[in-house]
Amino acid sequence: MKLKLKDRKHKNGKTIAEIIIKDKDVVRTKSLDSETIVNGRSPDSDFRTSFSLEFIDSYHPDYKYGDIIIEYLIFPGTKYSAFVLTNFFQKVYLKILFEQYAIQRLKGVLRFAWEVFAVFFAAFVAWYISKCS
Repeated sequence: MKLKLKDRKHKNGKTIAEIIIKDKDVVRTKSLDSETIVNGRSPDSDFRTSFSLEFIDSYHPDYKYGDIIIEYLIFPGTKYSAFVLTNFFQKVYLKILFEQYAIQRLKGVLRFAWEVFAVFFAAFVAWYISKCS
C-alpha cells in the first residue's frame, strides 16, 4: 500500500514523500520534494524496517496537521517521524492492522474469561469426582 507523508517539523502542508508498506514494514521511501533533507540526505531509501503508528485525537496539539503519525528508521540509525495522509479505507486498514478497534481488544478479554471459566470448571469436576468415589 502506498501512503503519502507530510513533514512533521515544518508543517507547511506539502507532501514530501511516499512510502510503500507491506504488513508492518516500510519497504521503500520515495521523495516527492527535492528540497526536503533528512540527516543531510534525500529521503529516498530502500531500507526495509518496521514502523509504529500513533493515532492522535483532537486534543493533541498537532491534530490540525494530521491524525496519524508514523515513526520508522528511514536510514540505518536515522529515525524519521511524519504525518500520514490517508483516505477512509487506508485509515481503516491501518487501524485494523494495529488493533485499534474495541472489538479487536475485546477478543483478549473474552479469551481470559474463558480460561478462568475452564479452570473453575476443571476444579469443580475434580472435586465432584473425588466426592463420588
